[in-house]
Amino acid sequence: MKSFLIFLILLFLGAATSVLVNLLAGDSLKKALFHLKNPFWVIDPAEVLLIVFFLLLPLVQAFRRRAKANQSKR
Repeated sequence: MKSFLIFLILLFLGAATSVLVNLLAGDSLKKALFHLKNPFWVIDPAEVLLIVFFLLLPLVQAFRRRAKANQSKR
């Protein structure tokens, strides 16, 4: 239960930070909340590539470990 509460607090603080940064950048509250709803609509293509890289990195490492473990068993 503690970890869930910590998760909710961090989620709220992250969302509040995102909205405040958008408001300080000059966006309206409606636009800030819209960006909070779907952040992938406002990122650049380079940022998309970075997200894909960070999502694929654990998969590549897992496949390498599995291949290394299979080679050591032989």
